[in-house]
Amino acid sequence: MSDGNVIDLQIARASTHYSIRIKKTIDLAMAWRMDHILVALSLSRGLPLSYVQRVERELKRFLVLRTILPNRDHGVSWPVDELWHMFLTYTRDYAMFCSSIGAGFIHHDPAPSSGVDLISSMAKYCNTMLDYKKIFGESAPDEIWKIEIYHVGGVSCS
Repeated sequence: MSDGNVIDLQIARASTHYSIRIKKTIDLAMAWRMDHILVALSLSRGLPLSYVQRVERELKRFLVLRTILPNRDHGVSWPVDELWHMFLTYTRDYAMFCSSIGAGFIHHDPAPSSGVDLISSMAKYCNTMLDYKKIFGESAPDEIWKIEIYHVGGVSCS
């Protein structure tokens, strides 16, 4: 076996281990029950529960991205952020969720409001869209993730 093959085998093993870790993280996140939080958001915002349940899937996927790619900045859509805010108010549930998926505590950083920061926020949103497709094998659903500003200061998600 040449040195190249040994390195390739090491990369393959590391990649397989990483893929197993990602799948486990996704499975744990998706299995987490948060029905009481979904009902609370549905009632407080007057949103159909079926819609909030679709947002739940997207919040969990977003939090998975934040867990498996902790050094990469990710932006969030308004519907996902709304559910995230509600989840954060149930501090024990939220802390247990974060711990269960191996993330420690996933902090929420409010979106900036200045023009320069808007460009940074758009870049973070684009990171989310690109990583989402790589990790989950599909594009994020427009119903929950589409934003109206696609080109800000030369930043585009395409």
